[in-house]
Amino acid sequence: MTLTLKTGTLVVASDYPDPPFDLIENGSASGFDIELMRAISAQLGVTLQPVRYAGGDFNGIFDGLAKRSYDAVTRGRRLRRSARQSCSSRSPISNSIRAWR
Repeated sequence: MTLTLKTGTLVVASDYPDPPFDLIENGSASGFDIELMRAISAQLGVTLQPVRYAGGDFNGIFDGLAKRSYDAVTRGRRLRRSARQSCSSRSPISNSIRAWR
C-alpha cells in the first residue's frame, strides 16, 4: 500500500520565501522546514518533492491538502485560528515546526 500520492515521493507544499524556515537558494528549496522534511523523507525511504504554494492567502494551502494535491504542508509561523480549525484532525510534528498529512 502506498502512503504517498506518488510512489517513492513525498510531495510537501510550503509558502516560499519564509526564511529561515522555507527559502529558495540557488534554485533549490532549503531552510529548516525543508531540511526537516528531507530528513523525514530519507527515514521513510522516499524522495522529497518541495512544491511552492502560489495562493494569496496561506490558509488556502489546506484546500490543496484536502484535495490531495500534496502529502504534507510545512509552516514555520503560527497559524490563524481558521487554519488551525481546518487542520484540527492533523497532528503537528512540533510546536515550532508544523507539518500535516
